[in-house]
Amino acid sequence: MKISFLAVFIFALSLNIASAQDFSEGKHEIGFNFSGFFGQQAGGMYRLHQEKGAFRASLNFQGELLNRESHAKSRTREFNVKTSLGYQRFISENRWRFYYGADIVLDTRRFFQGSESSSWVGWTLTAGIKPIVGLTYHLHPKVSISFETALYAAYQYGESYSDSERNGRDYYSVPKILQFNIVPLNNLLLSYHF
Repeated sequence: MKISFLAVFIFALSLNIASAQDFSEGKHEIGFNFSGFFGQQAGGMYRLHQEKGAFRASLNFQGELLNRESHAKSRTREFNVKTSLGYQRFISENRWRFYYGADIVLDTRRFFQGSESSSWVGWTLTAGIKPIVGLTYHLHPKVSISFETALYAAYQYGESYSDSERNGRDYYSVPKILQFNIVPLNNLLLSYHF
């Protein structure tokens, strides 16, 4: 009980000390995207702050290796790289900073599925636009945490082929798809301002 009371007291004291400080950020911000811990891609973001907004660029990665046990042993490998460039505009200018904006996104994906008798290899390329809405909270004048959600409108194209002992090699085009998604946790950033 004493430890929890002490933790609450220290947290409240830090909020009072921080609330007296100036939260006008530096011109540059670099952040780590923690949304990878929630099934999204992890990576980093850079923001170049202007008077009422910021230019933004991000690079995110996601990769996985799965082994599935069945009557035929199979494994799946997948690797994604997503880059984006955009702009965000600030609605408020205090410790809590609301913003909105948009990113142009380019996403590449390579995948492999294989078993003892066949394999499936392919790639996709996705290009789109992503309107965003977010909230930044300053833990300290130089450190902030941001949460944002997004809509995603994109066009996807790709190719794949399969090899099997029975049929040889077959080529397929991944259907061209126009997709619309809601991304509840687009970015969860812990950032340093300088």
